[in-house]
Order: sequence, then structure tokens, then C-alpha cells
Amino acid sequence: MNIARKIVLSALMLLVCLSVSAQSKRRRAERLETGSFLLMSAGAGISDLGYSFSGGQKTPLFAAKIAVEYAYFFTPKIGVGTGLSFSHFGSAAFLNRPLSFDGMVDYQGETFNHIIRFDHFRERQNMLLLEIPIAFHYKHKPYDKGYYLQAALKFGFPVSATYTVHDATVDNSVYYPLWNLEMHNLPDRFETVQLTQTDRIPDLFPLAAAAYFEAGGLWQMSRKVDLRVGGFVDFCMNNLFRLRNADRLPLGFAGIGNNADYMPDYDGILRTAQTGRMHPWAVGLKIGVSMYCGSTEREKMRKVRNFLKQYGEYIPRDTVLLHDTVLLRDTILLRQSDTLVVNNTRFDTVRVETIIRDTLALHDTIYLEQHLSRLDSLLSQSVIWFRFDDYTPILEPADIIDKIADMLRNHPQVGVYVNGHACDIGTEAYNLALALRRANAVADLLRQKGVRDEQMKVATFGASEPFKYNGPHQRAKDRRVEVIPFLK
Repeated sequence: MNIARKIVLSALMLLVCLSVSAQSKRRRAERLETGSFLLMSAGAGISDLGYSFSGGQKTPLFAAKIAVEYAYFFTPKIGVGTGLSFSHFGSAAFLNRPLSFDGMVDYQGETFNHIIRFDHFRERQNMLLLEIPIAFHYKHKPYDKGYYLQAALKFGFPVSATYTVHDATVDNSVYYPLWNLEMHNLPDRFETVQLTQTDRIPDLFPLAAAAYFEAGGLWQMSRKVDLRVGGFVDFCMNNLFRLRNADRLPLGFAGIGNNADYMPDYDGILRTAQTGRMHPWAVGLKIGVSMYCGSTEREKMRKVRNFLKQYGEYIPRDTVLLHDTVLLRDTILLRQSDTLVVNNTRFDTVRVETIIRDTLALHDTIYLEQHLSRLDSLLSQSVIWFRFDDYTPILEPADIIDKIADMLRNHPQVGVYVNGHACDIGTEAYNLALALRRANAVADLLRQKGVRDEQMKVATFGASEPFKYNGPHQRAKDRRVEVIPFLK
């Protein structure tokens, strides 16, 4: 009894394992790892404009990123992509110390030092870049989760770059070493200045080239959507300052030497001699989704089934349509397999997109040939006639032009020859010219109904050819225009 129970339990365990294995294999087979993907993500972290700063302190600020990208994976692991992203960088500069400019000479020839004291001076700089990446993608997702890597070279354009100063106190004073005398708040000179200002950061290079790296985990949310969570590092490789060192001013001065004025027009810390090269950088976390842009196998199967229901009569028999769809004689068989044997011939898996495209082309050809046949039958009974020595069409029936134009508008692959003819009364040159005027008159009517010029080929035959549906020449039937359809 115990042995039987063990055998039954072992069999049940084996069935469960096989079922789980089969389900896992089926899920792996249904995963969509190659082709086109749309990547959307947003991230946040810390950033810095990456400039050197003497005479004070500098701290990073908040960073943010939003990106929409397209990636194409040639294999389940390797792909390339591009897109658009907005990146925000920021820095904050602090000054809470005196700066002294020594050895200056006043108008009486006396030597003095100009002392500038910054009280809780803080300047924030913010920059927004529009970036276009050229990216390499790698992912490894053996089951329903995995990891991804992305390395990119990005080209950015500054959309906005501003600095802001909030209620900073700048106290200017003068110190005469000879007399050990310090003075401030002199009339119109050496005053205490309150700065509150927001303005554009000047003299930036218009193009930023940045190296970008991102890595994180992948979780499959649905058959078409993966969740991406990871970290990023962004570093601008070129210097974004265009201002030369010789053009930088000492902080607090708007001029050079004794002609200097004291901060009447403040252009920001970045314009002064206190700063150096600028290389913005950012680090942080990103979250986003990766969406497969193509059709799943189930969707492809549904398209094929619907297609077969509607157009199956046009498809050649004994033809493999899909690795799990076969048309044998008048019966459609649906199977789950990688290969099929039809009429003793083994077929490998066939991509459904190619099959649908080829089959649609076959159907379109048959469909258009049927319409061409109907149009040709209509024209065999309703040719556009003309009176003697006249090129005003006689439309019998009256809607013949409407029927021809409707066919051509609905089927741009179809064209028509508009051939003008005349009877044998008159010279050959006159009849050729008259037949051409008749053909152009009919072509103008078709244009008025919306037929494009590239769908019509106008020609003149004079009196050289009889009416093709009646054999020998008859003068009354030679005065005509024949509209003959063709496939472009």
C-alpha cells in the first residue's frame, strides 16, 4: 500500500513538473525579444554643472530626465536605438567670506584695498538640454525577468540656462593700509548692495556631447511590456563655456583696474574669474517601460485566420501559410509545431509577415484583374463617340466617365490608355491632330473627376486602327476614344 502511494505521488509530481516545464517553455516561446521597441522612461537624481569654483563653495542640485526612444533588437540581446530626451542639470554656488583687491590707487595717488564682503550669497544655476542619443542596447532576460545595459553618445542643445540670486548682501568698503583706515557707504561709492536677480547664463557653447550609461533590471509585465528600473550616469565631455579667460572679470567688478565699477551689472558667477571649465554631470535612478511594437504570434494567427476566411478562395492549395497553419485542398488545419510535412515535403518555420504580404499581393492581383475584366467589358459596349470633325464627347451612357473615374480613384495601381481615333476623311496630319484633341478632351473629364495624371497615358492613332471590338473600319465608329485599362 505504501509502495502504491509512493508511485502515485511520484507520478503526480512528475506530471506537475512536466506541466510547469511545458508552460515555461511555451511562455519562453511566446516572449517577444527581437524587433522594434518603444522605450519611455523618467528619472531623477543629483546633478552639477561641473565647473571649478574658487573663493567659495559649490553643491549639486536636483536632476531630472524624461526620454522617449526607439530601439531595434537584431537578436534577443543586442540592439541599437535613438530618440529624444530632456535633461535638467543644476548647481548652487555659496559665498560667505570677504574678497580683497589690493594695491589700487585713488584719484589723489593714495594706495588702497577694495574689500567686498558677501553675506549669505547664494546663486543657483539651472540648465535644460534637449538631447538626441545614439545608443547601444544589451539585455538578458532568460525567463520573465533579467537585466539590461545601455551605453550612448548623446548630442544636446541648451533649451534654457538661467541663474538666480536671492537677497544676497554685498558690502563694499575701502581700506587704506598707510593710515589703517577702513571706510564704507561713501557717497555713490563703496555701498552695501542687495542683489535679487534672475537672468540668462551668457556665453554657452550651443552643442553638448555627452557620454551616457544606464543599467538595471527587467520585469515582464505582459507579453508586450517590460518594466525597466535602473540607475544612470550622464557626463558632458566638451566644455560648455565659450568665454575666454581674458574676458572674465573679478567678482564684484564690471571693469578693469582703476576704471572698475562695482557690480552695477551682475552677469552671474559663471561670467567671473572665480569659475573654470564647465562639464555638467548627473547620476540618479530611472523607471520606465519597454513596449514591443510588432504583433504577437497569437495576433498574427488571428490575422491569418480572418484573412483565410475572407480570401481563402484565392490562395493556391497545398500551400504552407504559417508554421502552425496549413491549407490542404479545401480544409484549413491549425497546428502547434515548428515544422510541417505537406505532400512528403518538409517545411521550416515561415514568418507570417512575409506570407501575409505575399498572399495579399496575390489577392490584390486577382482582385484587380477581375475589376479590369469588368471595366473592359463595360468599355466594349460603351465607347466614347464623337461627331464628324468634332472633339466634344458623346457620353453613352451618361455615367461612363463617372464609372471609369471611380474605378481609378479606388485603385491607384490601375491606369488607362486614352487613345484617340478619327475616320479617314481628311489628311493624315489633320486626323492625327483631331484624334489627339478628342483624347485630351476625355482625359480632361477624368481629371475633373479626380483621376491623377500618372494614371493616364494619352495617345493618338488618327485613322490607322479600326474599332477593336468590331473588326473592319466603319467611319462612324472610327470617330471615337478608347479607354483601355492596364496594371501599372
